[in-house]
Amino acid sequence: MTDFDELFLKKTDIIIPRDKWNKLLEIIENHKENIEILKMRIKFFEEEILKLSGSFDFIFIDFDGISELNRKNGYKTVNDIFTDIFHTFDFREDDLVGRWFSGDEIIIITKNDPIGLLDRFKNHTMNYNINFKFKLFRNIGDLESISKCIDTM
Repeated sequence: MTDFDELFLKKTDIIIPRDKWNKLLEIIENHKENIEILKMRIKFFEEEILKLSGSFDFIFIDFDGISELNRKNGYKTVNDIFTDIFHTFDFREDDLVGRWFSGDEIIIITKNDPIGLLDRFKNHTMNYNINFKFKLFRNIGDLESISKCIDTM
């Protein structure tokens, strides 16, 4: 390790070469808007979850191959497809649905029949030739439990 060529981050005990650190700072700078959007999404979900009484089910959906679709078809086309998927799917009135961090990660909070919802959603997305993986967490009761669920993903 050279004197000033590498940066030591005491907090995480990771050694990062200065050029990679500068690249990381550049990426963070370029994604500040996304970070602000994520903060707004988190705040929205926190506020909505606090309104719920009793337990609920938490579904995390991660769509497959979206980066490849973006490269092949362009971001706008893929975004239009996702917009159409969610505007034409028949979510129930009390389902809470939204994009999570990136455009291909969706969370759904529901109070009834998450398996039925997932089956209907899978059938619906087949019309668009798009696949997804999901994790279902049953009988969640609060924000702290959701945080623990997200940490396991």
